[in-house]
Amino acid sequence: MMAAGDIRDQLGHPLCWDFSFCDLLSATCVLYGHMEKYMPLSQIYVCQNVDRNSYRKRVVIDPDTKEERDHSCYEGSMYDALKYLKNSEGIPKA
Repeated sequence: MMAAGDIRDQLGHPLCWDFSFCDLLSATCVLYGHMEKYMPLSQIYVCQNVDRNSYRKRVVIDPDTKEERDHSCYEGSMYDALKYLKNSEGIPKA
């Protein structure tokens, strides 16, 4: 039984809570027999929905154009992700 996936690079985004949550949820589904094998879940879906007030509120400087732009990711917590999951219909696969 394969209950864990590959190590992924979050590329400097503050989304470790999101990656950890999705991997924990996928591994739990495998261990409890809800999924046959590990499948990565959609981190972007989680980021878009756990805290809609923070999504796209971060401003960063584009390294190529040196202009300000909205950035989608934000710092969050596993607790907030688990609260969201409790009241959601699930997390789609990536």
